[in-house]
Amino acid sequence: MRIRHIKPVITLMLITPFLTEVLTTNVNITTMLRPRILLAMMTIGYGFAVLVLRELAFRMKAGVVGLVLLGLIYGIYNEGIIAKTFLRVHDVPINIFDGYGLYGGMETGWAMAISTWHAFFAFMFPIIIVHSLYPGEREEPWLNRKVLAVLAAITLLISALAFFGKGDRGTGIAGTPGQYLVLALISSLLYLLALRYAALGKISAENIQAGGAHWPAIEGFCMYLAVILVPTVLAAARIPIVLYVVYFGVLAWLSLRRVRAQSDIALGSLLMFAFGGQFAVALFALIVAFKRHSMEPIISSSIFLAGLGYLLFRQSRSRVYNESSVCSRPNTERWPSG
Repeated sequence: MRIRHIKPVITLMLITPFLTEVLTTNVNITTMLRPRILLAMMTIGYGFAVLVLRELAFRMKAGVVGLVLLGLIYGIYNEGIIAKTFLRVHDVPINIFDGYGLYGGMETGWAMAISTWHAFFAFMFPIIIVHSLYPGEREEPWLNRKVLAVLAAITLLISALAFFGKGDRGTGIAGTPGQYLVLALISSLLYLLALRYAALGKISAENIQAGGAHWPAIEGFCMYLAVILVPTVLAAARIPIVLYVVYFGVLAWLSLRRVRAQSDIALGSLLMFAFGGQFAVALFALIVAFKRHSMEPIISSSIFLAGLGYLLFRQSRSRVYNESSVCSRPNTERWPSG
């Protein structure tokens, strides 16, 4: 690893679990700050896999479409292989999905929704934020090929042991070779698609006018609703799983059409998109925390909402914003695009 890239590497490994587990209040912040928990989340749970996929994204010069496809692979890794929530017939994290689309011992309805969520919130958004914090290192690999190969091998080995073991938080669920093969084949297909469509949604360094700054944030908010809230409603209604799959197909088609309509996508726009989506997560997490009368989640969600609201306000009030930092400042300099 190049010494000068340690800061973005550690930052990515650190903020990813906070922007997923703590933001959703799935893990309380006091629990996350326990050394063993934090180390596990920064390495096997999130950090290693996200870092490996970020390096692959850089090497294939992935734009937005490539990042989302690689993010789907991460969703399969996290929920399907490490946490094994795909295999839960009962006690799915959102229990409305229990038994919905069950096929081959896997909850296909839940798998599609949560993998899509992870593609944005656990993969693309943290990478976009770190690239903004370290603009000078966005255009460089952070790991050399040998380190990348070793890290990928370690991640695959440990994840396979976790999948076939029965240590899934006491549930006793162990995956089968057939299920593992299916998840591996789907991941391989997603990787090939990422290679094929890497150029779509190329991320540029262009500034955008503040007048349009709020639209990406609104789109990010709506994206959260589209990938979690609507699928939850459809699962609760127990619509035929074929129609559920069609919904995601239409959603993917509309999103691809939206990306194709733009030549390049400014990193600043993606930041606003991320902030809007994360604001939606924090808002719904706060509502749930109030219903449960859980004080610590109420406090953490309120802090997230205040922080994200401030960032959204700063971005929208600035005359222009660019990807040199999470907090915008006027700049007309252009960087080479990735």
